Amino acid sequence: MAKHFRQPGGQPSAGGRDNRGPERQNPYLSTSQQDGQPAPQPSQPQPQRPQQRPEPEPRQAGEGRTPRPGPAPAPTQESSEWPALPSDFAIPVEDHGAPSSTDRGSEVVRVKRRRRRKRAWPKVVLVVAVALVVVCGICGAVLVNDARGLRDDASSLMSQVDEFSKAATSGDSDAVKRSAASIAGSAQAMHRTTEGPIWAAAQFVPVLGTDVRQARELCSSLDDLATNGIVPLGDALAGVNLKNLVGSGGTVDIPTLQQLIQALGVMQQPLGTMANTLDSMEPFHIGKLNELLDKARPMVDNANRLVGEAGNVLPAVPDMLGANGQTKTYLVLAMTGAEIRAAGGFPGSWGTVSVTDGHLQMGEFSSMQMAALGDVDLSYAVEPDEASVLNAGSMANTPGSVTMTPQFPRVAQVAAEYWRVVRGQNVDGVVAVTPEFLAALMGLTGASVTEYGFTVDANNVNQVLSHDAYNQLPAEQTDAFFSAVAGRSFDAVVSGLGNAELPKLAETFGKQVEAGTIKMWMANEQAQAVVQALSASGELSQDPVRPVLGVYVNDQTWSKIDWYLDMATTVGDGVKNADGTTSYQVITTLANTMTAEEASGDVDYIVGGNPLKRDRGDMVTGLILMAPAGGSISDVSGSGGVFAVAAQGQVYGFDAVSCNVQDLPGETTTVTYTVTTSPQATEPLAVQSTPLARSFG
Repeated sequence: MAKHFRQPGGQPSAGGRDNRGPERQNPYLSTSQQDGQPAPQPSQPQPQRPQQRPEPEPRQAGEGRTPRPGPAPAPTQESSEWPALPSDFAIPVEDHGAPSSTDRGSEVVRVKRRRRRKRAWPKVVLVVAVALVVVCGICGAVLVNDARGLRDDASSLMSQVDEFSKAATSGDSDAVKRSAASIAGSAQAMHRTTEGPIWAAAQFVPVLGTDVRQARELCSSLDDLATNGIVPLGDALAGVNLKNLVGSGGTVDIPTLQQLIQALGVMQQPLGTMANTLDSMEPFHIGKLNELLDKARPMVDNANRLVGEAGNVLPAVPDMLGANGQTKTYLVLAMTGAEIRAAGGFPGSWGTVSVTDGHLQMGEFSSMQMAALGDVDLSYAVEPDEASVLNAGSMANTPGSVTMTPQFPRVAQVAAEYWRVVRGQNVDGVVAVTPEFLAALMGLTGASVTEYGFTVDANNVNQVLSHDAYNQLPAEQTDAFFSAVAGRSFDAVVSGLGNAELPKLAETFGKQVEAGTIKMWMANEQAQAVVQALSASGELSQDPVRPVLGVYVNDQTWSKIDWYLDMATTVGDGVKNADGTTSYQVITTLANTMTAEEASGDVDYIVGGNPLKRDRGDMVTGLILMAPAGGSISDVSGSGGVFAVAAQGQVYGFDAVSCNVQDLPGETTTVTYTVTTSPQATEPLAVQSTPLARSFG
């Protein structure tokens, strides 16, 4: 059926009908066209007529669709004129079934209303959108204000944590409680802010919603840590002066220590939750937040690790310090790096320290090297591999050789057995220290002693004990001098511990442990776990994931010449092998820094008397290379001085190579070798070495 296009024409009648009558003739068609005949060409153009559009009037609800009678509306100003059609323009019109003029008018109105209703939907959507924009703007403003408030709270929180730390170390119990309460208040405020409905809704916003969700989780964990961890810790420290934890005379306040241990235990769970929250977070879309997150993660992880370890091992500490009236006795080995040994140095002086209810008491120190051993034979205490691979068989009958193995628990066990056999006393543990450790504690406590005309303090104790005394005193007096200075220095340090600031004491102890200048062993398993947690056990690492190469030296000059020994190890880049292992090219250098003048001027007790020496200043050294757990050492060679591989095999489950090295004054031997780690290794190769008598920069 052909579509009908109604061309605008005359005005509709008052009744809404077309004024052309029921025949509905098209005024733009000629008579002949209407009869089906072709139209003649017009002689002149038809005049243009203005467009007239009927405007339907509004109807009341329930009215019909026929427009209400009334006067015809005037033409609008916006109407435009229609151009005249050419005479041959024809529009097909059907003669039958045409609707009446009334129906046609109603249809026009319906179309107009449908169009108006259709046009209304965009308006509704626009209004809703505008409303949403306004609401989002309000929410955004709230979020911005909240974020600013969170920033201020976080800044305040950091200041409060700093105040808490200072108050705790200074012993200001009132300040401790105030700071703990302030920290909890700030954390709770941050948590309340992010728990609001706007923050809850904002976490579903694309992209930035992740940041909002993570911020809410972080504030929740922070509130938990402050309320359930820091506040109880503050309560526990209230009235406690941590400066007095170690009092005058080296007495440790056991009740205060127990109270502190209990409070640290309470912190474990919330601190662990905080660490897990930080570790599980995705990167923020705001760079500043990522910077803060990167700073916070290692700090919280480290704190969590330390508190976790403390919670596991610290409960054993009061018992180690003689709590409940018991007495614990520990053997102390004062070592000297002037005659170097794999574990740290020759144990020139042996003594004891006893502790009862936290009070330390130093015993007598003396040399064990010249002790009347008689028929004492400790071969049962020495393993065959220690003798064959490490050349440490003399540990069986010479107390001074106990430190020739780098495995300190073995050193301690053999030394404790010597003390039991020779002195008739069982000990609860063994502590070995070097003059550098003693110097660090003397500097912290301000201790000094005078013996044999030498005034010894933190500035010169290492040089006096490791070189000057040997060069200036008769040989028969040197061991007695070393024992006297070591004993009195320890006594002075213990007496002055109460004057040291606890944080500095802990920091100094940690640095010396890392340098290997103090090592400990405890007979009790729980006490030994404390030592291991402090990384002071001197044990060879059994972890194949974090490979550690051991480079150790033993003096074979039979003297105190190692004051002049310098040693360094360089590890090249790792090369991944097809079997999953990694190989490293390693270079170790041993240098004799003695000058010709020093070689001729130093006494025989320093330069030594090994018949292998090529001249007076020749330094003879035993070098031990120990592979990391599950690894191996190969292709060992040396150049420069005299070098030879003496033995190779397994000791304590490690692949080990023992070498002999000789260096004249000013000479350096360079040893190159390949270290291959276990396939399980994921960390780069690390190096552990014997601590030298002094640092050469």
